[in-house]
Amino acid sequence: MDHLKFHGLIGVAILLSGCQQIKSLWRGPTAIVSADRTPASIEKPFDFSYLQGDALKVASQKRLFESIAIELDRKKEVATISMGNFVVVNEVHQKDFACGFFSHLSLEFEADGVSVNGEKPKMILETICEIGDNINALAPIHLPISKMNQLKPTNSELKFFEGKFPLTVRFQGMPPQWPKFWVLREVKMTNPKFAPRTLSVRASDWMVKDLKSITMKW
Repeated sequence: MDHLKFHGLIGVAILLSGCQQIKSLWRGPTAIVSADRTPASIEKPFDFSYLQGDALKVASQKRLFESIAIELDRKKEVATISMGNFVVVNEVHQKDFACGFFSHLSLEFEADGVSVNGEKPKMILETICEIGDNINALAPIHLPISKMNQLKPTNSELKFFEGKFPLTVRFQGMPPQWPKFWVLREVKMTNPKFAPRTLSVRASDWMVKDLKSITMKW
């Protein structure tokens, strides 16, 4: 009898173990958060969580404008715009990446050497703010110049799906021919869910600091 009880207990244990495994599979995989993708892991010079007010604003603006780089792949006719990431502290005093505190990113360019009715043409890029593969950088923006060159330049809004999130490109005051030389005028980070979370830096604010203009030539 004892021998039968022993085997009975083993059977129950195996049955319970199997049920638990099935239950685990039903729940699906558990998300694993990498420790090196937290705000605390960003390089120290880019951690502005100890700053507040105007000091935080100036440091964030400087980080954005000084880190911007534009590379043109002439073979693929794609312009890649890169920017640096940084860390701030939110309303509940927790560290947050720039792309956690803010959610949207926009860049405004003006065409150089051309005007329509006295106004320079504008190109505004808008996308979701995303952290790059390297947490010290934002995910790059890929502007498909070849696709735009296939279209007639008009005051319009275009959407491209070159990256993880859509890129909206709006044109204003466009001439009959595509402008070939563009100058960055403003970078803005916003969060529609939290209106006070807005960061804007205009090129004119930084020209006095001996920084060169940021340009893009097609």
